[in-house]
Amino acid sequence: MMIPGAVFIQADGLPQRNYGASQLEDGLDVLGRDPCRQGEESADLPLYPPCIPVGRGPAIALIGDSHAADLADAFRAIASKSGLGLIEFGGFVGASCLTTADLNEEDSSFVDPCVRFNTKRLNYIASHSEIEIAVVSGDWTDSLETDDEGESREVTDGQPPSRIGLGHSQASLEQGLEESVGQLSRAGKTVYLVQDQPHFRFNPALLTETRAIRPRYLLSHLLVPRGRWIAGDFAPVPVSSKEETCRRIVAGIAAKYPNVRVIDLRSELCSGDSCRFAFEGRTLYVDEDHLSDLGAQFALAGFHLP
Repeated sequence: MMIPGAVFIQADGLPQRNYGASQLEDGLDVLGRDPCRQGEESADLPLYPPCIPVGRGPAIALIGDSHAADLADAFRAIASKSGLGLIEFGGFVGASCLTTADLNEEDSSFVDPCVRFNTKRLNYIASHSEIEIAVVSGDWTDSLETDDEGESREVTDGQPPSRIGLGHSQASLEQGLEESVGQLSRAGKTVYLVQDQPHFRFNPALLTETRAIRPRYLLSHLLVPRGRWIAGDFAPVPVSSKEETCRRIVAGIAAKYPNVRVIDLRSELCSGDSCRFAFEGRTLYVDEDHLSDLGAQFALAGFHLP
């Protein structure tokens, strides 16, 4: 019994003995350490550093859900290079509160805080002249997710969930997002709408860690059929109908306003139908659809402020 264990350790098989795996694990708690995401019970804006920069100079505002939070550090660096601060009003911890005027989860305990939170962050940005740019990001497909009975998980304020279907959810997303963008646009802000990053059907962080631990990697090759092996740092990512719908909605809204532009994260990460999920042994994702800090840097590599 001692020999297999000794071989496993000598082969660098335990994460605590494997420097590469330990480094991966240390960098994956991106969402858990973001101080700018609120608890569901709170609708207050995080008006404290680092969510609000010290001083009241020109600034960029980043708003959205956890997918916006993924981009915060990368945008903070981009803003700093242009002499701007970054204001981050992320979403809620453990729940999606998209930046729309009236789109909310069917859970009644969640609806009111999300509505109030959205109203406060939109009004704050619109009324503060030092905020020149607003970046609006989110997992737009989350609004089109359905429960086991085919009902949308997102509802408009005041309407019972049982009356909301997938088609209505699409219309609610489009209407709510356009109202939010319109409010910011009318306030004279330059608005960047973010086309979301690709969503994988496997966990890139887990795969990257598995590769870093050789015994685990060899075992995975024994257990996973050859046709399902993923080699290299790219993998096919078929675009779902929900993603296509959301991309169409985002592009359509942006086209209606002269001061609204699009940042397409997919275009930076993908070539053809394959998308990058790792680089030199480091994951670009913390799970199937959330970017790591390195992933955000890759996804925004081609973005520059005018």
